Amino acid sequence: MRIVRVFALAAAFLFLPLLAASAQDKKDTPKETPKGRALPTHWGKLGLTDEQKSKVYSITGEYKTQIDDLQKQINALKKKEREALDGVLTDAQKAVLKEMILNSVPGAGTKPPKDSKSDK
Repeated sequence: MRIVRVFALAAAFLFLPLLAASAQDKKDTPKETPKGRALPTHWGKLGLTDEQKSKVYSITGEYKTQIDDLQKQINALKKKEREALDGVLTDAQKAVLKEMILNSVPGAGTKPPKDSKSDK
């Protein structure tokens, strides 16, 4: 489980520049509608009619549901894959791998003290 967190942390660092660029694009996206949906990036500048907006919201809502369902299946498959891969390794290999991962991500193996008064 810790391996998954380490890989997620590494992926986050790789995608930070993309997120910053995405944040710039979001400035061009109109505010969300009262329905809790937003038009795709730059579509708010196209002068869509209310009927077109309604169709867009309907389509994106339908696909979002399908995509969310598929993402859950992908996540479950990735978890099963990781468990199967972990089953191939011996306990000694798992320990070495864990140590390698902890050493490759700065701060991954450090935990703050439990009685830290700086949290208060």
